[in-house]
Amino acid sequence: FRSALQHAEPVRSVVDLQERAERIDSRDRYDHRMLAKVVNEKSGETAAERAVGSVVKSLRRFEGWIDEDGWTFDDPEADVTICPLIPVDPTQAALGDLLLLELRSYIARRLEREDYSPVLVIVDEFPSLVTPGNDPADVAAPLFETLRSAGGGLILAGQNVEGFSTDPAMRARVLNSGAAIAFGRQKSPKELVDLAGTELRMEASGAATGEELKSGRAQHTYRIKPQDVREASAAQFWIVQGGSHAAFRALPNASADATATPDGKPAEDQAA
Repeated sequence: FRSALQHAEPVRSVVDLQERAERIDSRDRYDHRMLAKVVNEKSGETAAERAVGSVVKSLRRFEGWIDEDGWTFDDPEADVTICPLIPVDPTQAALGDLLLLELRSYIARRLEREDYSPVLVIVDEFPSLVTPGNDPADVAAPLFETLRSAGGGLILAGQNVEGFSTDPAMRARVLNSGAAIAFGRQKSPKELVDLAGTELRMEASGAATGEELKSGRAQHTYRIKPQDVREASAAQFWIVQGGSHAAFRALPNASADATATPDGKPAEDQAA
């Protein structure tokens, strides 16, 4: 019924959906017969009206987010588009889940038309936007794999690894689906430092006094030390990609006051 009612263009509002059901706007005779079929002899209710009635209750809470000049992944209308949502609000969290569903449809459309133009999608607080009852890792892994094949990039951010799944196997799948992992301070970093691997290092022992070495042995140690991750500063991060890793810092931009010269003018203005 969904495809039959919005064959020409996407539904713009609840009122638009109801009007289409009343006039039975269809693309061919088969769809018209299916939508016009009377399913309640007493009330004269049609199949289209029943289908609309079943979803209107859910759609009404989204009315404040529906606009005639809507936004889609296919037509972002800007180089950068930001969709601010508050996941603790059930309606906004559900809207985020719908955006993720549309993202999957968008990826399929890109593959169908062989569109490999650059695109980057960043989803902050990703686990909070997945419908309760679904595993965020089960949603994330296919998104990573399919968008990469469509020539796009995807960044999914969360507070911790456990938020992506309670199942260790699913967490491992999603951690290995992306091209790279970036992480900062964590209380339980083992799964993350495992991604950077280990290396053989020599350990030697000697007498308490003097310079004589007594013995030595080689053992595997973490390339990124777990304790370093536990004690990391707020601006310290690591990135792991393809078996390699690097540490970096992310600091906020300096304010105009912080870069001002004694005469009160920003340094760049004085230089100009």
